Amino acid sequence: MVRWRTIASGSSSTETQQKLLLANFQSDLSSVWQRVLLQNRSQPIVDFNKDRCVIIFLGTKNTGGYSAQVTQVASEPGLKTNIFVNELYPGPRQVVTQAQTSPWVMIAVDRAKLDFVLKVQRVEDNSLPSYQIAPGVTFTPLPWSPCGYGYGGYWSDPCGFGFDSAYEFQNWCYQNNFENPYLTGQMNYQQNRLVFISGGDYGLGYSLQIGDIFLSGGETIVQVSRSGRSSFTTQRSYLLLSLGRESKKYTVEYMVSGSDCFVEQGRYLPVRQAGSWVFQSQKDWERVVVDNGTSVPQAISSFDYTKSNMGVIYPGELPPNVSYAIDRVAYRGQTAMVYLKKSFSSNLINKNSPYYVLKFDRKIRNIKVVDF
Repeated sequence: MVRWRTIASGSSSTETQQKLLLANFQSDLSSVWQRVLLQNRSQPIVDFNKDRCVIIFLGTKNTGGYSAQVTQVASEPGLKTNIFVNELYPGPRQVVTQAQTSPWVMIAVDRAKLDFVLKVQRVEDNSLPSYQIAPGVTFTPLPWSPCGYGYGGYWSDPCGFGFDSAYEFQNWCYQNNFENPYLTGQMNYQQNRLVFISGGDYGLGYSLQIGDIFLSGGETIVQVSRSGRSSFTTQRSYLLLSLGRESKKYTVEYMVSGSDCFVEQGRYLPVRQAGSWVFQSQKDWERVVVDNGTSVPQAISSFDYTKSNMGVIYPGELPPNVSYAIDRVAYRGQTAMVYLKKSFSSNLINKNSPYYVLKFDRKIRNIKVVDF
């Protein structure tokens, strides 16, 4: 699996043909941002020690209503990495501008990847692709653009607020005793909504980065993480985004690297039934364990609760051809959203009962497991 995230998109550029462009350093991005992408808003925040930027251009279109959407980045055997892109085109009843456009999308990709192959398919905009993540639950990725950032606010948990006009935003700032942030880019309130994203206590002293933004069950989910470098401030960081009007409810999840919170996985746990738990002490764990002669895994018996809470996921007995891997973890208030990626294999013969041990922030009290 290749680590990647969408960081910006737009409908105007100087490129007339479908192509792919790399920005390997901050200087490359700065050069492309205004000269090629024609942007006068703030640049997205990218850690070029870990990532490189890939900009995908669709070429000149005779009307508006076109956009680019990256759906998957996957490595082939060898060095090549495929980037799958949907070219969204307007439906027959969609009202569009009659001016020429040149849509593009920018993603940040694991810096270890370099040789990219572009794979584009055309999809009617009225039927945006959605992904099934649980029975009856889907999410649809949304395009967005950064238009401001800064520090301030008193929210302890990550949160988001949407505004339909400059007056509404200014009035909200006044009511919350919040200094009206300066928009570093143009904001078109007729087409988009201004969205204020706070990192809460996770953004103390650090700038924020946007991961995925998607629509699920009528609400917009914004996944954020903080940069690896301290910004020498004791205030909470925030971001301002220009986002479509698909919903007015915004839920912000703080993304944690699955590898950073992963402790151990194994094949069996001595517990009464399948489930997922968060333990704040060894006594909490002892209430769940069953003394049936099976030894408790070392990672659980020696867990250090002084700095972290222990999360345990035990799906129970699975078919022999099914396995899971932890793709990502997101904190939503006091709940850890654990995204498990299911895979199928014909190599296994016996049924398996895997478990996963994770370390969480001390404020986490619950786990919600999401298959996708």
